[in-house]
Amino acid sequence: MTSAPPPARMPGDNVYIPIPGDTSGDLWHLAAAQILSSQYSQNRKFIVPVVGLPAKAQKSLTDNERRMQDKTYRQGQTTFDYLTSIGLECLLMLVQVGNGVTSRANLEKALWYTKVDDYDLLYGAMQPSSFTSIVQSLEPIVISPGDLKDIWCPRAERVVHLRTATTIAMSFLEPEASRFDRMKYLADRMYSRRSQTKDMAVEEGAQKKKQKLDKLEEEAAQKNKQELDQLIKSDMAVEAAAQKKKQSLDQLIKTFQNGKVSTRIVLENWRIGEVNAQTNSNSSISEQLETLMKAVDPEQLVIIRVAAVPDQQSINKVDWPKYLDIYGKQGNPNDPGLDARAQSRFWNLVSQDARVVGLFGGRSGSMDIAAFSGMTCFFWDEPWLPFVAGALKDPNMAAMDKWKILSFVSQTLRSLELSPIMSIGLAVERDTAGTWKRINDDALSGWLHMISKNPPNVPYTGKIWPACGKTVKWMNETLTEHRQWYLEKRGLGIVATVLDGMNYKDENPYGAWQKK
Repeated sequence: MTSAPPPARMPGDNVYIPIPGDTSGDLWHLAAAQILSSQYSQNRKFIVPVVGLPAKAQKSLTDNERRMQDKTYRQGQTTFDYLTSIGLECLLMLVQVGNGVTSRANLEKALWYTKVDDYDLLYGAMQPSSFTSIVQSLEPIVISPGDLKDIWCPRAERVVHLRTATTIAMSFLEPEASRFDRMKYLADRMYSRRSQTKDMAVEEGAQKKKQKLDKLEEEAAQKNKQELDQLIKSDMAVEAAAQKKKQSLDQLIKTFQNGKVSTRIVLENWRIGEVNAQTNSNSSISEQLETLMKAVDPEQLVIIRVAAVPDQQSINKVDWPKYLDIYGKQGNPNDPGLDARAQSRFWNLVSQDARVVGLFGGRSGSMDIAAFSGMTCFFWDEPWLPFVAGALKDPNMAAMDKWKILSFVSQTLRSLELSPIMSIGLAVERDTAGTWKRINDDALSGWLHMISKNPPNVPYTGKIWPACGKTVKWMNETLTEHRQWYLEKRGLGIVATVLDGMNYKDENPYGAWQKK
């Protein structure tokens, strides 16, 4: 007895996540949401990112306007190329607000303002092609600046805020019983069109999908062998780049082990960026890490730094004898940087290395990609728990200040959502310039003890520090009255009606979506 084929996919099955083209770190959350929902969702809902690009202005641009436009197109192409290269969908949209240059703020508001019918039409018309070809074929959507005056979140059903991608992804990873298998599947798919991991819970369905895929690939090969060859060459290039960078790490590990083969390695993600600069790396926190590592196990744990910085000058400012240059900022033509796919594959390879037990760093997309690719990670962040809790309890706080505080809640919720797969520590001390120079000792020491005793790089053991119970209590007491308002304001609540028939439960400290 054969089952009926699934119904044809309709535009109404899509859930759109619009993002300005210059968005970078959230790329990994988008990919994780698409990968996990397509594999494990019980309902026919498909996550479709829409990369918004400003229509190129006809008038002369200032140097700053040109830099911003170039950055938006450059990062937008990175997002599009990465998602489509691993078989995920991604739409492109040109936006013109008014007659002048479309600002970044207006670009984001225009994406939220756009009606879902327009996204459906865009989806129906989009054909597989290169980023440049699609951009050249698009007509910009023209919007009046006055229409955007009161736009602060997505307005249409089936159009959700970018940060919903984290919520969607973690809804599939939060259940502990299935987390390991699903994380293994995700880690494989973050760099490839197919996972090398068999999830026993869905193996039968996966086999059917594979048979169908094999047939489609055979037909595609007959129709267009050249295109298939290009895909194979692309996969081989990604693998070669990731393996070469892994060999560079292997050489560093041998140097740092100094003959002690039992030595375990902690990688420190040294990041410097304009976005979320408050969690940039600095020597004070790095020294704290070294001190605590020596206290935990002076013979077993050593640090190798990974440079996630914008330029060579940033590297020159710190005195490192040796470090790993993932992003090619040294300018060495024989050791170039890795693109998005190769970064994911690199971290996937490192996660399988018994000598490497974890990755430490400030909150950043460069930490997220490692975690989604299988690494055991600890990230530190600003002390949002006491900060937001105290501010919300202040009866004298002005309405505008309260809005600023609540905008900080989104980072709180996102960090809490990531806690099942990443350990978290909060900063506790600043220097006179306002730079965070120390994080919670108990948090970092607890993580170091965990990774020194557990088998190397056992992933998916995330934990909120201080104790999770305190976090649950704080969330319930402080944010209950504000959370649902905030989710609705940001358009996040829409997810409950369109994805898997799930409902948000206030008592859940991670902000995950639980089945009814």
